[in-house]
Amino acid sequence: MPQQQGSADARGSTGAVQAPRAPNRLFTLLEAPRASMELGSLVAAAPILLTAPRGDGDPVLVLAGLSGGSGWTAVLRCYLRSLGHAVYAPRFAATKGSSGRVRRLLAERVDELAERHGGAVSVIGWSVGGCTARQVAAARPDNIRQIVTLGTPLDGRWYPEGHRQAAGPLDVPVTAIVSRTDGTFQWRRCLQPGSSRAENVQVVSSHLGMATNPLVYHVIADRLGQPEGSWRPYAAGRP
Repeated sequence: MPQQQGSADARGSTGAVQAPRAPNRLFTLLEAPRASMELGSLVAAAPILLTAPRGDGDPVLVLAGLSGGSGWTAVLRCYLRSLGHAVYAPRFAATKGSSGRVRRLLAERVDELAERHGGAVSVIGWSVGGCTARQVAAARPDNIRQIVTLGTPLDGRWYPEGHRQAAGPLDVPVTAIVSRTDGTFQWRRCLQPGSSRAENVQVVSSHLGMATNPLVYHVIADRLGQPEGSWRPYAAGRP
């Protein structure tokens, strides 16, 4: 089952910030076959996953990874719709181009959905899509209900000058889903400092398979199933 994971200190014994470590090479080499296995396990887990808490038509925006099209998150979006959420993807080509253009278009999309539904929007960001989700949350906290990230790094070039604060504490609840066997980003890079509204939840998953991993789906459904304004940390098996 998914587990709560504490934050990690990126400093060495000297107090200097260390360069990000690369993921285990074996995990990287096995990314594709592991992702295929996770998709297969999703089918077997479907009867259990469909008993997850129901949504109430609340808006959810799902972002794929770097340069990834909406097709990469189609299965996840279909699952969330089956639970009663109003699920959306970015508009065509909105995630292409400069980081400034992408941030602007996604912030506008959040504003549009918040106005349409009369309530704040939950944003799920996979991989580098989670970096953008955090930046949009920093810019539009009043229109964001919560952020859920999947294997999202909290460092690197995806946080350009002027937006690096988005990698730190945000004014909205954030659940960071991480995997120690992530073959793309070393898992410690994806940990955020824990707080009353920020948590790390550990699953066993490849990076490519996070959008079709049943453990990830369980966590996402639990997070989205909370009534608005009553966020609390994830607890596996909680009644």
